[in-house]
Amino acid sequence: MGGANALSTPAARHMVRMDSGTYLLALQRDTMGAPSQGGLSLYRSDDDAQSWTFSASIDASASDRHTADLLPVGADLAMVDSFDAPSIVPDAALDPARKVYFQWWRSNGASGWTPDTRAVVFAPQTGTAYHRGELAVDSAGRIWVQAFRRSASPCDPTKDRRCVLCDAGNGDNYLNDVMVSSSADGGRSFSPGQRLASTLCRAGGRLTSAGSKLLLLWNDYSANENGTVMVTRFMQRDASDPVSTWSAPQAAFPDQPADGIYHGAALSAVSDGSSVHLVYKDQNQLRLWYRRFDAATGSFGPRVQIDDSEQDWALQPATTLRNGELFVFANHLLASGGYETRMWRLSTGLGPSHATAFPADEAFHGYPSLPEKLPLSARALPYVYGQAANPDASANEVVMRVAADRPIATLSLEAGRTLLPAGKTIAIRIQTTTASGLSGTVQLDLSGQPAAVHAAFDPAHVAVGDTAVLTLSADPGAPNGSSMCVLGMTGASGRAEMAFQLDVVKPPAVAVRDPRTGAILSGIAQVDVEANASPGLAVSEVRLLVDGAVSAKATGTTATFSWNTTEVAEGAHDLTAVAVDDLGSSTSTAPVRVQVRNSSGGAGGCASGGAAQPLIGLALALAMAATARRKCPARGRFGWFNRLNCPGQRACRARGSS
Repeated sequence: MGGANALSTPAARHMVRMDSGTYLLALQRDTMGAPSQGGLSLYRSDDDAQSWTFSASIDASASDRHTADLLPVGADLAMVDSFDAPSIVPDAALDPARKVYFQWWRSNGASGWTPDTRAVVFAPQTGTAYHRGELAVDSAGRIWVQAFRRSASPCDPTKDRRCVLCDAGNGDNYLNDVMVSSSADGGRSFSPGQRLASTLCRAGGRLTSAGSKLLLLWNDYSANENGTVMVTRFMQRDASDPVSTWSAPQAAFPDQPADGIYHGAALSAVSDGSSVHLVYKDQNQLRLWYRRFDAATGSFGPRVQIDDSEQDWALQPATTLRNGELFVFANHLLASGGYETRMWRLSTGLGPSHATAFPADEAFHGYPSLPEKLPLSARALPYVYGQAANPDASANEVVMRVAADRPIATLSLEAGRTLLPAGKTIAIRIQTTTASGLSGTVQLDLSGQPAAVHAAFDPAHVAVGDTAVLTLSADPGAPNGSSMCVLGMTGASGRAEMAFQLDVVKPPAVAVRDPRTGAILSGIAQVDVEANASPGLAVSEVRLLVDGAVSAKATGTTATFSWNTTEVAEGAHDLTAVAVDDLGSSTSTAPVRVQVRNSSGGAGGCASGGAAQPLIGLALALAMAATARRKCPARGRFGWFNRLNCPGQRACRARGSS
């Protein structure tokens, strides 16, 4: 790959998982590599991202870089193809071809996907060019495409002194128009381009659908006018609005007047239907932050810091929703100049202390990507990025497969029992050392499991004496119940079987009883949480998250958290509860957005160690009042852990009744 940024722009969706389980990856190759695979192409994996093959050419030209935004629609693939490169300086020879195309890739069965004829969405006039196309489908079934139109002339400092803020070397000093178009006939034709706004410099952004809303978010390259003003803007519309109707552009993050998204493209966003989870690198400190856009209120919540890496232009996030749970990945710059990949789960908290760090290397890590959404049946999270000796060197595109679930059960060849939470996945280690009478290589199989339980072996063939992993996934609606399953091993020397009991149990249930969405809070607010586990299991932990950061923990089935609202900013905040049972299975509530209104700042309280937003007071359902031991993050030989009784922190009081 060239320049280690073959997945530019980071905001686009370069990889998808189709309903068939096949992964498709749109990759831009420069002049290196096989001639037939130059330019923008689709690659595919049919074995859970373990191996990849060339599938089809999208745009074979390697003279001009292109990028694709991919969206699965049923069994088919919708795609927008557009120009994007480090430089957008006008080029009389290349500009006329810098159009934006929409294209269907239709499923033709097991063999793959066949492209329809491309439809031109935007075609440049003389002197202009389009770049960074994005795709969305609204709840009415209309197809929307957004792109940026580069102007014919650069920004003139004699007319606007702010023009000096935009780098002239790469064409960043050219005004960009924010353009949209829609199709009501399934992508066969598109409406004339509609200009929604303009930017001072080159821009980037994201178009996404959340329920009945469309959200369009962008930022330019002015560095927030040297970190002095809010430049990130957004617009939205409802599917019931007239097609040409959009809200007026407004500041995205009014709670942080100088906040903004680096270049508009250093972001990753996924929608859960009612909201958009946004992870972005800010324009001023180049740090990673999380915010949630609430579709009902049409506003972004407060920001929460994710990582402590800063001032690295190459730092980029990638996010995915697996069965509704948000995962965040990033390429973290080390002091040595190398990189390590870090991962977070929203349910366990954001911030440096909650990161899972994977082995580092001395290579440069280019822009990363993850599929926007993954089903429960996806056993691994395929994280893709460019790996090169330095940012300007030719790069390899690599895939890191991260296990989505930690093994929580071990099964040997003696009869046993295992528990499988509905809507969850467990990995079971199969030990074949006691396989009496078998030798050589055996094939593993499983029978007797309920229809709502799905099984897969890795590997499916194993030498006797070695181990394999059996992954069991239960559909979210799988009913409680017990089944006798039979694990079989068949080889040339015969067959051996072993029976075990499989109990499907419901994951824990959790609810925020009070406050309700839209509540106005002030002072010390009580947050009541109720959780329950399946029969035979217990709730091991209840967590309270404020704006995506874990702020307090409790044990038992009920908890009342006392939240000092004077220690957070005025305005909207999201409260989420997480319940964890004995198996480690967890369930999260939908965020409860509340409004904090205090006329003046209040007294300080007990800070939650490592959290981005402080809480005071923790009330637990205990038999008597007690003093809770505080936890704060510390790093040990094997990673991050919580240390009790942190120095310099006061204890929080716990109270409650059984």
